Amino acid sequence: MSSEYHDTDTGPDDSLNNDAHDGYASSALEPQTELETSYLHPSSLLFTLIAQIRQNIIPAVFAIFGAANGNGVIIVLAIVGFLLTLGFAIARYLTLRYSIRDGELTVQSGLIFRRLRKVPTNRIQNIDLVQNVFHRFLKVAEVRVETASGTEPEAILRVLSLAQVEQLREKVRTSSNLTSESAVSETPAHPTESTDVEGSATGQSATEVLKIPLSWLIKAGLASNRGMVLVGFLAGLWLQSNSEEGAWRQLSELFSEFSDHHTLVFWLGSIAAVLTGLMAVRLLGVGWFILRFFGYRLVRENDDFKISCGLFTKVSATVPVRKIQFVSIHRTLFMRWLGMASIRIETAGGAAKRREDATTTVSKRWFIPVVPESEVTAMMNQIRENFPWEESDISWQMLRQGAATRKLRAGIVFSLALIAIGLAVLWPWGWILGLILMPLIVLFQLRSCKCTMYARLPEGIVFRSGVFTQKTSVTFFDKIQSVRFDQSPFDRRWQMASLAVDTAAAGPANHRISIRYLDAQFAQSEYRAITDASSNR
Repeated sequence: MSSEYHDTDTGPDDSLNNDAHDGYASSALEPQTELETSYLHPSSLLFTLIAQIRQNIIPAVFAIFGAANGNGVIIVLAIVGFLLTLGFAIARYLTLRYSIRDGELTVQSGLIFRRLRKVPTNRIQNIDLVQNVFHRFLKVAEVRVETASGTEPEAILRVLSLAQVEQLREKVRTSSNLTSESAVSETPAHPTESTDVEGSATGQSATEVLKIPLSWLIKAGLASNRGMVLVGFLAGLWLQSNSEEGAWRQLSELFSEFSDHHTLVFWLGSIAAVLTGLMAVRLLGVGWFILRFFGYRLVRENDDFKISCGLFTKVSATVPVRKIQFVSIHRTLFMRWLGMASIRIETAGGAAKRREDATTTVSKRWFIPVVPESEVTAMMNQIRENFPWEESDISWQMLRQGAATRKLRAGIVFSLALIAIGLAVLWPWGWILGLILMPLIVLFQLRSCKCTMYARLPEGIVFRSGVFTQKTSVTFFDKIQSVRFDQSPFDRRWQMASLAVDTAAAGPANHRISIRYLDAQFAQSEYRAITDASSNR
């Protein structure tokens, strides 16, 4: 980690007091580069309180039911919980403060246990913002300070006014520049201004790379299955409200009634219900894309990509170009029909987390959420300027002859296993499902063999796989961390081998470069070529 952590049990650090400013008269930094001790915006009390209430919504529901039934104990506990939450919010507001002195951003928090965090300003990579509807109404934002290393923000300031944000950015930029000029051995400072949530840039020349219109988002939503999440949630609620036996009994009674007395109505109603459900799923997907990516704007600002988007919650995120390790083009089946694609990236220090925040989701997992096929080449050339991209010119290497036979055998064995399990669970007709699925599984295995391809280009390697969702991923020789050559006993029998490549990032792209069933001699030569190319970068 690039930051330093100091936890103490004593009083606040004197360096954060305003009256200690005179002690920095001999500092190497000019006075205008310093930011006096500042506090969060007063509205942070409200946002902290709302966040705590959201986390305790279930106990609050029980408290409401208890109050309705006259249960005084639950009411008292609810009041005590609310007061504790309010006290936490007040304590956080009064104790969290930040300042810039001696080329460091210092953030202090804690009432009983003090926590002091110092981040050198010349290490700060970007300052990202998140604004929901209430943030925008009050002209404030949640601020995330990130450095070039680590998967978590170095500091999160909830919340600052937009004027405080601009002041913080300006002081960080000035401080980092002067610090770098005064230290010859330091790497030149990287600019840290970020496009604000409205998409405007300050202080640097910015070029708009992409602006997504509403029509693209509608197409992306129609091609996605995002609505299935809500459908599954509603189905779960219905099953929870009824016992499993009761739910199936209700469905059986409904089907038997219509099928016995209203055969035509039953089939027409069933078809209409299925079509309505499919349309509802697509419309829910459209809604999700519009809520998340409305007003999407991608700007190239020197060596940074700046992203801003969101209908209600506005997100502003920064992606340094030099940190991009891995690029993946995703094309679902419906997207291919509509002539669209999406582009994901992985960055150094950007490994997957259990719960991604809004800026991580937008800047990596959905770097470019939707783009027409005609624009994919231009976007790829923007991401890596010295890596000319043209998929139609790539000379692909297919899997070794015999790979289809191995996959076919695996599919047959899997189908037989399904038949055996079906017989054991649902005797005597359980085998029917496995028998029906067998040709589909076999076709899928054969198709996946044809869809798996590999190519080595002058500046990196490309891997493509996927039957329903086609994924084409590329990494670069100067980003490769390790190359692995594997050969199992079955591989040696078939004269095959596996080749895998890893970078310093993992997660958001959801596609690893790991190619099985390659010709053994070809895989060995590629292993040597990739190792030599990556070690010489």
